[in-house]
Amino acid sequence: MFEERVRIIIQEKFEELVDTAIDELKALNMEDVQNRLEEGCKLDTHFENFWAAFVEELQQGAESMLYHTFIELIDDMCLQLIQELSVTELKLMWLTSDGCLSWEEPAEFPEIEQMARDVSDELLSWIEQEAEEPEFASAEDEGENNFDLHEGESKYLHH
Repeated sequence: MFEERVRIIIQEKFEELVDTAIDELKALNMEDVQNRLEEGCKLDTHFENFWAAFVEELQQGAESMLYHTFIELIDDMCLQLIQELSVTELKLMWLTSDGCLSWEEPAEFPEIEQMARDVSDELLSWIEQEAEEPEFASAEDEGENNFDLHEGESKYLHH
């Protein structure tokens, strides 16, 4: 039961970071993104924002040069978001990352830089998943939770 609750908390933090990343991607001006792209990469400017363009590119299933450029920009954003976490948050989130699964020193944590890279990679995969099959936004819009409360339990902890 304890482990499941910890997983729920970690999932909520990932979902929070995904929402933050998507909001930031939606705020990116397409002209600014175009100016960052390598020569020869051309964005379709009919998209209202970077997120919409990324979703379209990802759902087309083509791993084009543009897709890889999008991933690089999102990866940079993920690393920035991860750097804002406390060391404790980073360690907790790392416990559910692929990097943790392949870590061979069970009594120790890797260097902070490695944990940040692993958590950033995990966050990027969550963002890609959300672009392929939106679920976090729809659950939030509908006022749903990702877990059920038992009668008498509060959604929030009280002191």
